[in-house]
Amino acid sequence: MNNNETIPVEENVAWKSEKPNDVVVSLIESKIVNPGDKILDEGCGFGANSNFLASEGVKVSAINIKYSELQEARNRANTLGVKVNYDQADVMELPFRDEEFDTVLDIGCTHMLETQSDQIIAARETTRVLKPGGYLLYFGFNKNHPAFQRDHDSPRFRNVEDVQVIYPKFSVIRSGEVRWETKPEENSLDPEHVGTFILLQKKE
Repeated sequence: MNNNETIPVEENVAWKSEKPNDVVVSLIESKIVNPGDKILDEGCGFGANSNFLASEGVKVSAINIKYSELQEARNRANTLGVKVNYDQADVMELPFRDEEFDTVLDIGCTHMLETQSDQIIAARETTRVLKPGGYLLYFGFNKNHPAFQRDHDSPRFRNVEDVQVIYPKFSVIRSGEVRWETKPEENSLDPEHVGTFILLQKKE
């Protein structure tokens, strides 16, 4: 995945999906994530990414603020026969030790935080629990999203440079833009969503 690459992703970026995200799968294929690694999935939704990684031998801890979503994630893990440590927790107050994880996934989690101060707190917590040399895979809406034109002041829309500001201890390894059609049940004003995947590495 090269800088500015456009990736054709649709349903598998949705938190309700049963399919893991393409970029999460690529972490296994490229051996950035390996069996035995410890991963934290922030805002895990229904657990598609967590359950996939667990099936690949990864030790996964996954958090979500909504109990009902965690229950669905656990049910899916049981059906698949995989083990994931699902916990209800706040991304701004992670219940984990310093430098506990090899990789952290933030797939559509912190971009939902409505203030930059909250995003900064979450970024500090993510930095704290990630080992030096560890990876952060981030996804969120960017400033090419149609909704940004209606709300230029919202911190929810972040380009690569904006993410780098709140993660000063990280280097960007690669990034890519993602576009996918909105669905009728979203009742969206926009025909598509536009976001950015960024793979960052914590400096040693």
